[in-house]
Amino acid sequence: MSIFLKIKNFFTGKEEPVADFSIFFGELSTEYNVRKLAFAKAVGKIARSLAKCEIKTFEEGEEIRKRDYYRFNFEPNRNQNSSAWMQELIWRLYSKNEALVIEHGEQLLIAEVFTKEVKAKYDWTFRDVVVDELTFDRPFKMSEVLYFRLNNENVKNLIDGIYTTYAKMMAAASEHASRVGSLRGILNMQGMQAGSEKEKDVAKEMLNNRFSKMFEGKNAIVPLPQ
Repeated sequence: MSIFLKIKNFFTGKEEPVADFSIFFGELSTEYNVRKLAFAKAVGKIARSLAKCEIKTFEEGEEIRKRDYYRFNFEPNRNQNSSAWMQELIWRLYSKNEALVIEHGEQLLIAEVFTKEVKAKYDWTFRDVVVDELTFDRPFKMSEVLYFRLNNENVKNLIDGIYTTYAKMMAAASEHASRVGSLRGILNMQGMQAGSEKEKDVAKEMLNNRFSKMFEGKNAIVPLPQ
């Protein structure tokens, strides 16, 4: 089973046969897609776990089940149920490190784009809020919205750093496995020491250039002059 299949089964919780595939690590586009897939799987797993939780609402210390309870646990807005809404919220929170929820017509909408004005003595102000194709002209005060911030550090950058470290470990392990299972040979180059300078230059070129990938390939030949 390939390492990529193991990663897939870890995040999905399933065991299913999938054909092994190889990735050329030198292609940045392929590496980006792998990172994006791993990130999406991780965030999706967190979001699905949170979507199964019940959000309780309280009023003056007493648990109640009024409008907010049903919006959070069943239908935050007319186009999303609570599961889809929570998954979008978590996705934006982890990918952007922050998320903004506004109330519009008794619907809880997750902003796709917004700008914020940070003030020390007054409410923060959120402007240019965009939800789907709708752009809100008016500003929103902090007291009017739900603003989530994951951390002082962008978690996406942290995950990318961890991915880079694991990629180096996997590359080292792959190289080690290739060498352990490889087949080595000996090439006897008779008369190299007694040859002319030109012949010595040719032999040197063969050793330094033509066989330079000896330790990179699975099978290799080692020239052994006498």
